[in-house]
Amino acid sequence: MKIVKLPKKNLSNFVDSLKSFGEIHAPSKRGENSFAFTPVNGLSDIELEYTRAILPQKKYFIEPVETLFNFDAEKGYEDQVKQKKRCVLFGVHPCDIHALNILDGLSYLLLLCCF
Repeated sequence: MKIVKLPKKNLSNFVDSLKSFGEIHAPSKRGENSFAFTPVNGLSDIELEYTRAILPQKKYFIEPVETLFNFDAEKGYEDQVKQKKRCVLFGVHPCDIHALNILDGLSYLLLLCCF
């Protein structure tokens, strides 16, 4: 792994350049002591000094409820899987990134068990 440091003066330009990869989602203040990952427009909307978010970042990867298909006796099978838009998660804590890596490894294990 290579570690690269970004000077604070270039942070705003870096966040703006991330927009070319997709919609930027970052921690923003939701209450007095509450933070949530929401779409942001720029560095001024981002709160990097947060303790933890209301919901974990896995909500971007695993939906709580998702309709995969509908079936009607007359119409038959109708696909309901929606194409997700691309987004960039910015400002995620290292412990949350580690948890997502574990979740990713578990998904491979579950796929192997199903087949």
